[in-house]
Amino acid sequence: MIVSAPKYNLFFKDIDKDDLSLVGGKGANLGEMTKAGFPVPYGFAVTTISYDAFLAHNNIINT
Repeated sequence: MIVSAPKYNLFFKDIDKDDLSLVGGKGANLGEMTKAGFPVPYGFAVTTISYDAFLAHNNIINT
C-alpha cells in the first residue's frame, strides 16, 4: 500500500479551480492563470492542510 504525503504546499503549475478549498481563491486563480499561459511569477501556495498541521503542532485552537 502506497501512502501519499500530505500536500503542505502546491506549485502554481499544479493548481486549478478544483483546489479552491486547499489554496483559496487567489491561489486557485494563480494556478488557472499559469495553466492558461499568463505571465505569472514562479511560485507556490501554502495549503489549508499546512495551516491545520501548524495549529495542531503548536496546540493552537482555531476559533
